[in-house]
Amino acid sequence: MVQDSSAVEFGVLGLEVTGVEEVLGEVVVWVQSPGGQAVFCDGCGCRARSKGCREVVLRDAPFSGGRPQRVVWNKRVWVCPDARCCVGSWTERSGLAGPRRVLTGRAVSWAVDRLAAVEGSVASLAR
Repeated sequence: MVQDSSAVEFGVLGLEVTGVEEVLGEVVVWVQSPGGQAVFCDGCGCRARSKGCREVVLRDAPFSGGRPQRVVWNKRVWVCPDARCCVGSWTERSGLAGPRRVLTGRAVSWAVDRLAAVEGSVASLAR
């Protein structure tokens, strides 16, 4: 079991590690953006209102020792309070992963590097 979240080199700007646990040999890292920041609508400039968080589960590059790693991101959801604004609601963004993705950018880079190094197949890498 990983005891201290400060021992994890997460390396994504703008997100903080809120917890780390090892579950059945897999490292699970919980992250979120720091609170207390004012967010404004890109459409009209009004101060956004929080609609809470949505849990997004992402596969990440292996943790030290080659153990599989999963990231659980408490992604904040925002809404524009101006009923006339066409933007409506949106979720926060990060360099961690693009919208509607299941792999982090690091996982994609790791997979491409592994495929290039061993000249294997995608199916062999998935195993």
